[in-house]
Amino acid sequence: MVLFQRIDPLPHIEIQREADQGALRPRPARAAPIRRPDNRQEHGARLKEQTTVASEDIARVRRSLGIDPRRLLVLRFETLDVDQRETLQQLGITAVEELRETRDNRLLYRVLGQFPDDQTLQAFLAEYDRYAEDTPRTTALPHARRRDFLDALESVSSVMPQERQGRRLLREGVPSSERFYLDVDLWNPGTPEGQAEVRASFRQFVETFGGRIARDPLQIPSLILVKVEATTELLQGLLELDLVALVDLPPIPFQDGAFDIFQTVAVPNPLPSVPINGPLACVVDSGVVAGHPLLRGTVIEEEDFDSGEGTTVDRNGHGTQVSGLVVYGDIARRSVTGEWYPQVAICTAKVLRHRDDPTGVTDGSAEFPEEERAEEQIKRAIEYYHVERGVRVFNLSLGHADRIYGGGRQLPWAEVLDELARRLDIVIIVSAGNVADPGIPVGIHSNQVRQALLRQLSTPDHRLIDPATAALALTVGSIARRADPFDNQRSTRLAASLPDCPSPFTRCGPGVAGAVKPELVHYGGNFAIDGLGSDPHWQTQDPHLGEPTLNHAFATGRLLKATAGTSYAAAHVTHIAARVEAALREQMGVPPSANVIRALVVNSARVNSEVVDWLGEQEKTILRTVGYGQPRVEACWSTSNRVTLFAEDLVGYKSFHVYALKLPDVFLETKGWRSVIVTLAYDPPTRLSRRYYIANSMWIEVYRGLTTEQIIEYRSKYEGDGDPPKVPERNKLDFRPAARTLRNSTVQNRSWHSNRGSKLDYRPDNWPDATFHIFVGCQPRFPNPTGEEHQRYALVVALEHKDQAINLYQEIRARVRTRVRVRTS
Repeated sequence: MVLFQRIDPLPHIEIQREADQGALRPRPARAAPIRRPDNRQEHGARLKEQTTVASEDIARVRRSLGIDPRRLLVLRFETLDVDQRETLQQLGITAVEELRETRDNRLLYRVLGQFPDDQTLQAFLAEYDRYAEDTPRTTALPHARRRDFLDALESVSSVMPQERQGRRLLREGVPSSERFYLDVDLWNPGTPEGQAEVRASFRQFVETFGGRIARDPLQIPSLILVKVEATTELLQGLLELDLVALVDLPPIPFQDGAFDIFQTVAVPNPLPSVPINGPLACVVDSGVVAGHPLLRGTVIEEEDFDSGEGTTVDRNGHGTQVSGLVVYGDIARRSVTGEWYPQVAICTAKVLRHRDDPTGVTDGSAEFPEEERAEEQIKRAIEYYHVERGVRVFNLSLGHADRIYGGGRQLPWAEVLDELARRLDIVIIVSAGNVADPGIPVGIHSNQVRQALLRQLSTPDHRLIDPATAALALTVGSIARRADPFDNQRSTRLAASLPDCPSPFTRCGPGVAGAVKPELVHYGGNFAIDGLGSDPHWQTQDPHLGEPTLNHAFATGRLLKATAGTSYAAAHVTHIAARVEAALREQMGVPPSANVIRALVVNSARVNSEVVDWLGEQEKTILRTVGYGQPRVEACWSTSNRVTLFAEDLVGYKSFHVYALKLPDVFLETKGWRSVIVTLAYDPPTRLSRRYYIANSMWIEVYRGLTTEQIIEYRSKYEGDGDPPKVPERNKLDFRPAARTLRNSTVQNRSWHSNRGSKLDYRPDNWPDATFHIFVGCQPRFPNPTGEEHQRYALVVALEHKDQAINLYQEIRARVRTRVRVRTS
């Protein structure tokens, strides 16, 4: 794919929606049938016994640990077919976690409920007695609601100790040292009083057992994150305690490969500088070697956020490698053309330190300091640079290698990033993560090997890690740039992936509730297989297959290094996002929203034909592997034949907006390939404790041949008699993927491609122009925890025709409702 072109850039066109806003027609309620128990008296007695036994077991454990057994007790409720969260809340029970799964073709809802005190527990037990009587007597619940709730309730239990063990603790076991650090996640009861009580009682418990809380806990909407210096006895108590959601050893960041390449670089003297108000990004990593000849003058500020090394200098190399790609973008291309002009300035936040390999076999690895939660380090770094330097784009080529998303609730590090992204209105680029030692695809020839690799990418081992599941971040997977191994005279060496296809180590989606993750991919290197057919093994350091970037150990005379990892793919996207932010800031005269930056970057992405040939045409396979594709730096500008329109707005809950676009004849009638791509980005509040995670659902639909008034009539709340009017099928445009497929994603990219414009050219009643409308809907999923009544969003529409001779830009600009901003300075 060509990422750079010599063109005359044009500013994107900012548009306005149609004036009317509609009240969204609610969907018909679909109440699931409740399976009634044969004998309510026996059913109620069984549930009451389960609740009593579970609560007494927890009380006994708490008394042994010196914790009040009457306060903030946590039990697990399982109901079939009916979501009973609201009923539990009506009973005074706080739902701290909510999951949904399918069992025997029925929906199973699993809720962890926290009782504020013993009185609430006793009142809940009394509901069983009223249920067994089956009389219309109201207590905390109306009779009908009590009956439906307990009819659907299948079981009540406590969480077992083994369920609280993190993956690394399970794999490595209890440390042999007398004292060691643990990451402990506590359930957040949701009220200031409950939170203070949990923190106080937990601190007392830890200190009673000889432990120490190393730092002030980090409180996020769904959890309280604590760093504990522990002993073996304290660890056993933590695993028994119902207030605890998870216990694990400190995170190990995933590792990328890097190796020297022999290539000379003619460094300009002096090195050109990035304009003062030009593109800017922050790299949160292992620091940077700011004295690298190709980085001189590009590093605005360096800070060490308690990495433990006491210096901002990158001793590991990872941060410098990532920084090089953020500053320059396509270094592989620049190494050929010699165009060494930096385009993005950087700030660096050091949160990782270097760990030497005691065996001397490798160059060592990067690690987080054990004394502080990684989430707290990263939060402080992001907040600092946003406040002090106004940074809007952040690169996190980091991840918790042992916290793999297997479905269910969101991961805690991801929730921290989502809270920051929404509160600060920033763009966070996150790498999908690497599989440390991927299985070797088995086959005797290249087609078999690559089909085996495709199957391997869909296995649980290749799922995303924390924080790559963050809903409001842009997550980036890796694709291969090349497939020509260096030792090409050895017929047994084969590149694992084809050019522009997923790298063998990359991680895949989907995200929480089926969200599109990773949204994007970019070049991050490739592996080769040696000994094909006899003794196959990975060759991970092929100089042809690695992604070129900067070498922190440049004193050796080698300024460049080859790398392999999703870290570097994310850096490519950060480069693009920073340039988009600067271009929009210059055009608009004000900082653009994070939503419009995300939308423009994603709108520029394309899924290469090589990927479709390899993966097949199934949408879900493509979306979970490469998302919306590889973004392009052309996201920064429009051209005469590729026009990008954008809008930022607020939409009320249970409401919708409509945008109209009149298509010029030159777009419809000129021969050649053309496309329309529509992208929506929004930033809903998030809650790890909710099964949907995102508070609001938004979506886009595209119609042709209708007026704005007709769309409002078809989609608004209906007050008349009989069936409400529906949009005729002939007026719906077949944009892919389907709107329902993307409903749980905060960035949605839908497109239409054709060699014929006639499908868009629908003009009923002799309309002078072919017009299509974009419908933007917003539906809340659970009460907004922030109390807001509107949702921020950005919409981007790109029209492109392959005939570069046409002047599509001016034709489009004359036909849309443009927004004119008045500069204040």
